[in-house]
Amino acid sequence: GAYVFSLAEREARLTGLRRGDVVVQINRRRITDVADVQDVFRRMAGGRVIRVYFERNGRVLQTDFSVT
Repeated sequence: GAYVFSLAEREARLTGLRRGDVVVQINRRRITDVADVQDVFRRMAGGRVIRVYFERNGRVLQTDFSVT
């Protein structure tokens, strides 16, 4: 997974993610590192909605947001 090291307050509000979360899947694509996240975000740019699965406090959660 990709550890969320830092995130601006605005992005945290818009995405539901926060520091310490570990992104494990985006649109059912397994995420192994930050390069995977960047690749998906690049390909999905333009306002398309993505679903992000992440671990927080031992639980897997999900959030949906658009990538601009």
